[in-house]
Amino acid sequence: MKTLGKQLTVLLVCLMVLMTTSVVDAAPKKLVLWTGYPEMQPYFETAARMYNELHPDVIIEVAAFPLREVERKYAVSLPTGTGPDICETHLYIAQMHVENGSLLPNTPELDAHLKSGVYNPLMIEESTWQGKTYGMPILFSMDSMLWNTDMFKEAGYDRSPADWDEMVSMAKKLTRYDSSGRVTRSGLDLRLFGAGSGVAAKWWYFLKSAGGSLFEQVGENKYKAGYNNQAGFDTLKLYIDGVYKHRYTAMDIKHDAEAFATGASAMFVRESWLVGYMKTNAPHVNYNVGPMPAYKKPNALYFWTNVYVTASSKYPDEAADFLMFMANGPRLKELEDIQYETVGWLPPRNDVLKRHPNIYAETPQYEYFAEVPAHYELYPYPRLSVTDEALTKLAERLVAAFQHENLLDNPDGMWKTLSDAADETNRILKENGLYGE
Repeated sequence: MKTLGKQLTVLLVCLMVLMTTSVVDAAPKKLVLWTGYPEMQPYFETAARMYNELHPDVIIEVAAFPLREVERKYAVSLPTGTGPDICETHLYIAQMHVENGSLLPNTPELDAHLKSGVYNPLMIEESTWQGKTYGMPILFSMDSMLWNTDMFKEAGYDRSPADWDEMVSMAKKLTRYDSSGRVTRSGLDLRLFGAGSGVAAKWWYFLKSAGGSLFEQVGENKYKAGYNNQAGFDTLKLYIDGVYKHRYTAMDIKHDAEAFATGASAMFVRESWLVGYMKTNAPHVNYNVGPMPAYKKPNALYFWTNVYVTASSKYPDEAADFLMFMANGPRLKELEDIQYETVGWLPPRNDVLKRHPNIYAETPQYEYFAEVPAHYELYPYPRLSVTDEALTKLAERLVAAFQHENLLDNPDGMWKTLSDAADETNRILKENGLYGE
């Protein structure tokens, strides 16, 4: 009897262990995704729900933060292995984390899909480092000129400006002032202040059109500042003249998306997310989109972000599978619908018109954000680990410069502003072993 009792006890213990193991095995795998684009939250949450319907054992939680905040969170959490399972970010933000091993290379399945021909070659090239690809494109847009069609019609215009001369001429005519001479409506809204790298990034769009660059490559993996030249001078002059000579914008009025939505500006340069923003915040405003006005070079920024599997993840296989689900899963069209109808950021694949043949008829504004104008050159953000630092430091100097009216008709002062900024950019490059003459 004692032997039987011992056997029963052992059997019960084994059963309890098996039951406990089953409960543990049945516990869902929880993954976390971070994005710096709150407007993308509906997309990611829907994708997570759809994926969970196919994989009930996987739960993906989405957290959205302001862009600069999430970049700071990545800087702290990813190198220490305490970050999210999946992160969405710019490639130039990701690059430092690729180099320090905080982001994982693509699985063979993701790598094959990225190279399958459904993405722009720039996306493949810029997502490759040391022979491996990292991340999958999730959204994209070219930078383009948004213009208020009613204001343009009132001024006698039926299209956006084709070049800088037209842009300045139109901006002067489109500007409105009150009885004291204060600007009440920008003819051309320029980014004059703000935190982080954004001011310099928007200035850089015009710099590229003038033939300059943030970094000029001077050898293999060697660079120097690419704006202490005539292109940089012309771009800085465009801003200083706009504020203090032509006065088609001002420091003390609304700017950016809010200004355009409330009628405080007639045109400005931005990306396709404004389509979603305008649907929600200013459905009554009539506007269209045109290509970036050309100067020395007809070109446009080809902007996109990637989603990455991080080295912090306890479930990298599931995270990679979720990336594949968003990129080429059975609910692809439904997810793209969310981008078109709600978000505004465009789906990144180049075969979207096969699934959405009427999208430009339904929302004409999307066309110039997606289709490259004839003879236009595309360029990406510089994918150096120091890009964000260089842009942020340059932005601080530009914000200060834009507030100095004494730079008007002061070429020596403008050249010194550019020289001092370029010295700082070069110092950043030197500190990271990237500088070359």
